[in-house]
Amino acid sequence: MKKLIPFLGLLFLTACDKKEEEVTVQTSGPDVPLVTGFEYRDELGTPVLHVGLPNIKIQESNISLTCYPNPTQDRLNIILGYSYSTPVDSNAVKHIWITAARIDATQPQLNFAGSYTPATSGQPLIEYKNLPPHTNNIKADLSALPAGAYRVYAQIGNVLLWDNIHLQK
Repeated sequence: MKKLIPFLGLLFLTACDKKEEEVTVQTSGPDVPLVTGFEYRDELGTPVLHVGLPNIKIQESNISLTCYPNPTQDRLNIILGYSYSTPVDSNAVKHIWITAARIDATQPQLNFAGSYTPATSGQPLIEYKNLPPHTNNIKADLSALPAGAYRVYAQIGNVLLWDNIHLQK
């Protein structure tokens, strides 16, 4: 029995000679965000329809992001909301930016005719930095952008929120 244990150990070590495949992860440069769906909102910001599976993060604890109307044509209202139950530092750094996004090809309901979004590697196309205290409403002019999918990011302090926007022309 004593001779059997080393033999089984040697058999185990030599039986596992399959080499694991090396996995490479691309870490250079920001990627264009992938849109898997939209939360459509009316002129008042009320959600009216989900198209696809929206991969959005529009609320965290006491802070919310509302972008409307969605879909939009030239103008977009970006509203930062705060819950009264937990006060937010009104002097928190606020940064809002809009990037181009890719529509998920596996979602056929997101195949919009005539929608083209330029690939910009996730670089901001429109940006608002260091907004003054108590700035909660931005009216973004999207008239210079072509039709397609975009992602709106809002950073308030250490909270990052985002929403997917469908721009129509």
